[in-house]
Amino acid sequence: MYVDGPTNTTPNGEPGLDGTQHMPNVDVEMFWKNGIFPKCILVDGRRATVRRLIQNGSSRYKILLRSDYVPVTNPFASFIYRYHTVFLRDDVARNLPSALKNQQG
Repeated sequence: MYVDGPTNTTPNGEPGLDGTQHMPNVDVEMFWKNGIFPKCILVDGRRATVRRLIQNGSSRYKILLRSDYVPVTNPFASFIYRYHTVFLRDDVARNLPSALKNQQG
């Protein structure tokens, strides 16, 4: 599943999760509420969406944060640049090659 699209704004100018007036995309959560858990979810930017999906789906998914969102103390710690945040369903993540399983994020 790919999450992108125009940014929604909060009602009445209230602050969103990221301190701006941007709303997270909740389409993925609608799938989850109906018992549908995609194998892979790619999120293009959208910090508020990433935060909300982490809050509500981290128990079912391994999360590989977009490289921009990973605090890096050692510039050589992660040599793979990720443009998207990737959510891999746990059963899919367990079957990945060990090199991918050990990526930090």
